[in-house]
Amino acid sequence: MKESVCAVLALSRVGLPIATPTVNYLIGYGENEAYQRMLYLSSYHIIEPTEAMRTGSGGHARCFRLTSKFIETVYSPLKEEETGNTLKTEGE
Repeated sequence: MKESVCAVLALSRVGLPIATPTVNYLIGYGENEAYQRMLYLSSYHIIEPTEAMRTGSGGHARCFRLTSKFIETVYSPLKEEETGNTLKTEGE
C-alpha cells in the first residue's frame, strides 16, 4: 500500500488528477488492481471518489481527490514545521 499512497500524494503534489490510469502508470499493477487499491485508501479516508473523467479513447477514468481531513492531518503539521524551521534559521 505504501507505493499507492506515494503515487496518490505525488499526483496531488504536482497537480495531476488522481485517476485510475495515472495511479496504474505509477505503480504498474494493472488498472483493476490500481482501482482496488484506491478504494482501499478511500476506506481509510485518505482519498474520496469524484466525478469520472473522459479519456482520449472515449471511455471514463475513475477519479479521486485527497480528503480535507487527510490534508488537514498531514499537510498542516508539515507546513507548520516548515514555517518553524524557516523562522529558526532566520533567527540564528
